[in-house]
Amino acid sequence: MADPRRSIEILDQLEAMGFTNEAYQLLHHSRARGWKHTISRHRAYCEKVSSFQHDGDAERDQRRFEFVLEKYLAGGYPAGRSEIFEALANRAFEDPSIQGRHVGSDANLPLIIIAAEQSLAADGAIACFSSNLIPSARMLIARRS
Repeated sequence: MADPRRSIEILDQLEAMGFTNEAYQLLHHSRARGWKHTISRHRAYCEKVSSFQHDGDAERDQRRFEFVLEKYLAGGYPAGRSEIFEALANRAFEDPSIQGRHVGSDANLPLIIIAAEQSLAADGAIACFSSNLIPSARMLIARRS
């Protein structure tokens, strides 16, 4: 079982680097239900409980926080890059290895992207960018001249 104090530590680090409620809402499990929770609400919850249920919503949220923190630090981004935080939050939310037993509505997205890339390649297009990072811009295409 995960320790809620670790979630607080991670959120402290993320917030110090400019992580916002907007990015938080993109990776929190309530996103699948259309709810918008805040960092302060999650922090208050973490302060009240002694552990998270194994593979429960809060434990998966903690894995998403860790994912975002790890990738942000590995990328060497300066503090306050909200677009990077939001892109990483989307990627963490859609990551099947973090999803656990409750798979979100976008669970099959990577397969759809692969199929689209294969179809476009067969049609002579080159995928310049393909990622789950930014839902509104999953793929940019360049035609071969």
